Amino acid sequence: MSEEYHHIVEKILSFKDPSKATVIVMNYVFKHYTRKAQPSIRFEFEVFIGLLKSFRKYGYNDEAIQILKVLTKYDLHGKFSEILAHEQLLLARHYLLKNDKLHADRLLSTLIEAFPHTESAIQAKNRLENISLR
Repeated sequence: MSEEYHHIVEKILSFKDPSKATVIVMNYVFKHYTRKAQPSIRFEFEVFIGLLKSFRKYGYNDEAIQILKVLTKYDLHGKFSEILAHEQLLLARHYLLKNDKLHADRLLSTLIEAFPHTESAIQAKNRLENISLR
């Protein structure tokens, strides 16, 4: 893949506050790019965080979770732990609102394990306790 291709895709995926229609296109581009990118994906962490937020906001939860897992794995210095924990908490909340306790429980438990010293982890513990009381 040419350097130009990587650059164009990065511009598309870097839109700030995209509309739902734009996120649909971003999702298509992201899926195509992740399958075809050679030698590998080359974006800054911030691009992925923006994409994670956009996907979560418009209900592309599987894609958001996929990005979240990768970012959690590669955030070695914990620079983005508060943001990632908060996004994971919001995803769990979405599943709770849909009464999907299995997905919510899994996300909350993973959040507590991955980001134990964040404000979101405290909230996740409280939500897990509430789930178990129901």
